[in-house]
Amino acid sequence: MEKHSIVIHIFGRKFPAKVSSEEAAVIQEAADVINKKMRAFKAEYTSQDNLDIAIMCCLDIMTEYLRFQTQGSKKVATVLNELSILEQKLDHSIALSEKK
Repeated sequence: MEKHSIVIHIFGRKFPAKVSSEEAAVIQEAADVINKKMRAFKAEYTSQDNLDIAIMCCLDIMTEYLRFQTQGSKKVATVLNELSILEQKLDHSIALSEKK
């Protein structure tokens, strides 16, 4: 997998990175989200320094990620439960049809 260089811009700073062509768009999108969140935090908390803003942004993003991860796990559990119920109903229907 060939890597190429890109420059990511976040909060007025440049970060060079070597990424695959498949990763470049996702990384750029992630950088855009981080940049927007940091600017929003800076607008709301004007007296905080940039390191505090970056930490608050990281906390916000990780909280959001964990919330989605938990929701996803709950959805998977629900789907698995529903599949189990359907399997039981199918087994029951098959058993009834075999008795006939």
